[in-house]
Amino acid sequence: MVRASLGAGCAQGQGVPVHRRQLERAGGAPARHGQPNRAARRAVVARPGAGTTDRDKTVLRAEADQGGGQPLGRRHGPARRDRPGLRAASTLPRPQSPGVRHDRRSIRPASVRAQAAGRGGVDAMDLNLSDEQKLLRESAERFVAESYDAEHRRRMANDPLGFSPAVWKQFAELGWLALPLPEEFGGLGGGAVDIGILMEAFGRGLVSEPYVATIVLGAALIARCGTSEQKQASLPKVADGSLKLAFAHSERASRFDLAKVTTSANKTAQGWRLSGSKIAVLDGHAADEIIVSAHIHDHRGPSGRIGLFLVQATTSGLVISDYARLGGGRACNIELFDAHLPEDALLGDGSDALPAIEWAVDRAMAALGAEAVGIMQTLLETTLDYTKIRKQFGRPLSANQVIRHRLADMAMQVDEARSMALRAALKADSAPIERARAASGAKAKIGKCARFVGEQSIQLHGGMGVTEELEVGAYFKRLVAFDTLFGGSAHHYARHAELGRRAISA
Repeated sequence: MVRASLGAGCAQGQGVPVHRRQLERAGGAPARHGQPNRAARRAVVARPGAGTTDRDKTVLRAEADQGGGQPLGRRHGPARRDRPGLRAASTLPRPQSPGVRHDRRSIRPASVRAQAAGRGGVDAMDLNLSDEQKLLRESAERFVAESYDAEHRRRMANDPLGFSPAVWKQFAELGWLALPLPEEFGGLGGGAVDIGILMEAFGRGLVSEPYVATIVLGAALIARCGTSEQKQASLPKVADGSLKLAFAHSERASRFDLAKVTTSANKTAQGWRLSGSKIAVLDGHAADEIIVSAHIHDHRGPSGRIGLFLVQATTSGLVISDYARLGGGRACNIELFDAHLPEDALLGDGSDALPAIEWAVDRAMAALGAEAVGIMQTLLETTLDYTKIRKQFGRPLSANQVIRHRLADMAMQVDEARSMALRAALKADSAPIERARAASGAKAKIGKCARFVGEQSIQLHGGMGVTEELEVGAYFKRLVAFDTLFGGSAHHYARHAELGRRAISA
């Protein structure tokens, strides 16, 4: 703060009354302008752990604290460069808590830095992609950019199958279908992060092939629950693209509760008899086999266990009603009217399959979250390019500061969503509660970010954003579909909170 000289009572060149300067040297000057006295001001500066509010109380500090002899006080009169001994408070070293080593590199405690560097017993987490993962990302992005354009997407939207069998065969040749499968059954042994890399590239092109239904859900459940014979019979065919799968679990009355299953599987002398209905079966119309969840009834009645059954698409008593999904792809509802299955249709040994279902759905949500990130990134880039070329009143839209702020907000939401998707993938093989919390947190947060980015993209494109001439609307529709698939943001916020309470009580 700069003030004019206080008059004749001030010492030459100082702007501070002589009697007050003398009192300050003695440490007994009374407080002025709401400031504490000299001793109190020293305490504010030197007190360990002093906060920003406390530091703001000290406007100036004398060089005497660094070994000089100048008093501590507020500068009065015009600021002059030739006045030695006083510095602005903003240039002073900040107070340090005990045990904190202050230097220009970091103000974190040395123990924290040692842990981050892997020297304190805790290895630093490396979030960089490996060379193989970088190659996977580059090849996937290049393939999507070359194979998926607006014309291809419109053609697939009008196709009864909803995707291209030729492209699906290329997926198999590139090794993407075998990526997460066990090596002993013709797979490559990849993990959830590898799937996320692929799915983000798929999101950029609005890929409609049944990758989630066949690989992320169907093949994963067979690999986790199936017997050795069942794995050997199915997984190699999935890897070469000759077998497509679907997972039928959601029911109208379940309200995204994975444990609520009313479809029944009654034990018979020849095998099993299934009755019930399922909704929102991803790509079930194109599947060769559908994995159906059902409540097992044995000779003693309801067992309380959920079983998974492999149902051939040609099974008598199975009725499929397919429809187009919002944003591309297809789904179906299925009805089971006393569908008779053989004994070996049950996956595994008949133990409760609910933990495996929760595991598979959490991995699917992580994969779909990565796909949503790719969609949002494309919307951001498309909107940024549009605002650079679209002019109003003789200047581009991007020249307006408010438009830049909205684009910056979109970019921030995309980065937040990408972090949550990566976290869900990294936690895919963690303990059940930890994995489920990461998946629900990602689903809730990415759903909120996706809606914001999609709506901002539509708004910044104006009326063009809702026409078929631009693809912004198609990308936004896929984001809306993502937000409702496997439960919306509100459902997963509640699930995340419930899992947190369960973790604390445990």
